[in-house]
Amino acid sequence: TATQIFVAKYIPSNLPVLQLAATRNYTFENPVADELQVFSADTIQSMDVFGIDGRFIKTVMGSTAPTSDLSAGVYLCRIASDKGLSTIRFVKN
Repeated sequence: TATQIFVAKYIPSNLPVLQLAATRNYTFENPVADELQVFSADTIQSMDVFGIDGRFIKTVMGSTAPTSDLSAGVYLCRIASDKGLSTIRFVKN
C-alpha cells in the first residue's frame, strides 16, 4: 500500500487565518504607491497593516492608510467595519 506524508509548517501570527476568505466588497487600487485607500458601502472604522509574514506594522483609523513608509512588497490589511472583520492583500510598489 502507498503511504502519503503531508508536511505542514505552522507560522504563528496575529491574523485570523479564517478571515482571509471572508472578504466583503472592498474597492482599492492595487498596487499602491503612497497610500492604501479602501472604498466600501460598509463603514470602515480602522485598518491594521501586517507584513505577509503576519508581523504587525501599524493601525490607522478610517479607510486610508499611508504606505510611503513601507518597503516594496506584499502586505495584508485587516479591515474592521460595522459589518465585522475582513482581510485584503495588497502590493506596495
